[in-house]
Amino acid sequence: MSSTPAPREATRLGELTARQWKSGIAAWLGWLFDGLELHLYTLVAAPLVMQLLQATSSADPAVKEKSAYIQAAFSSAGPRAVRFSGGSATASAGATRWR
Repeated sequence: MSSTPAPREATRLGELTARQWKSGIAAWLGWLFDGLELHLYTLVAAPLVMQLLQATSSADPAVKEKSAYIQAAFSSAGPRAVRFSGGSATASAGATRWR
């Protein structure tokens, strides 16, 4: 049985392979779009909840309360989904702090 030597760990950006670059860019884009989604949600949350509750103002305490519940559900759903879907060890380790 022949053993192939383990690839040397890259210490500079110039040493990364094309596959590693693509993987890093895909991960970065994932974080970028996840942040964009969360930001867009915060822009439309109050008007949406205001319409659902048929309130006259987004300053209504009921609108603020329900918006907070929805935001909490979205914020805690991501890490739990990673943990329950068998995500990577790093992602699962990060998700455990949200229990």
